[in-house]
Amino acid sequence: MTKLFKYILAGTFLLSCLQLTAQTNVTVNKDSVWIGEPFTVTIKANEQPLNTDFSQIPGFEFLKLDTVADKAGKISEYQLLLCTFDSGSLKLPVKELFPNSNQNEITIISKGIPKDSALAYSEPMEIINMEPVNQVPYFLIFGIITFVSAIGIYFLVQKLKVKETVKSLTLINDYSNTPTLSNSNLAELLGKLKADWQNNQVSSEHLGNSLMRYLGQYLWNKGYYVYTKTGDEIILYTKNIYDEQSWQKIKETVQLCNYLKFGKYIADKANGLSAIDNVLELVNRQ
Repeated sequence: MTKLFKYILAGTFLLSCLQLTAQTNVTVNKDSVWIGEPFTVTIKANEQPLNTDFSQIPGFEFLKLDTVADKAGKISEYQLLLCTFDSGSLKLPVKELFPNSNQNEITIISKGIPKDSALAYSEPMEIINMEPVNQVPYFLIFGIITFVSAIGIYFLVQKLKVKETVKSLTLINDYSNTPTLSNSNLAELLGKLKADWQNNQVSSEHLGNSLMRYLGQYLWNKGYYVYTKTGDEIILYTKNIYDEQSWQKIKETVQLCNYLKFGKYIADKANGLSAIDNVLELVNRQ
């Protein structure tokens, strides 16, 4: 065998290897799709960079292009995502897109939605067999959060109820342990309060607190337990117990005391004396 013949064989072998190395293998994951359904075109280009404009493929819509790398980090293949909105038999021009490919074209059958089937769906995508998202974890998390919140609200309400009960019992206990003042004692104390008020020796706030305490003690002596009640509750509580004239005196006194106790009003001498006389009249009547 001559050297020239050997060189020819070696050159032919090298050219064949280069041609095989440069070949581009193109496949699709499905060749029958619904209108608008994406399909994947896999391109194994032997690490050859792709410079093709995929947005201009006739009859097809370009969605995205992904790359797949091997363990060494080298690109081993490209994944082209396409779809079509035309129906019928469409040709994917493989040879035009990838000149080194050994294929000329790939046929894609695009199926339109049958009229009867289209009426049964609200969206074309509902026809495509897609895995539904698993909603169970979301429902479990929502249920746990709701359960924990309900427990928290329950214990908060119970805590507030206990505080309110303790507060009421404390008020009752405080007044139960206070030496009971008879009506005669109350009359004496009201007389002294009246004298001090006339001589400007007590403040409006002190007047309001004293009158409210004496009125409460008077009602307590009558068997009406009003120490745990607000001013408005006392007014409503006594409305059906006393005659209209007596109830009006209680109402005026309680309203004035509420203003005086919280510093919302500074009583003049006449208003203070009128309130003291109202309570004194009730005490002396019984």
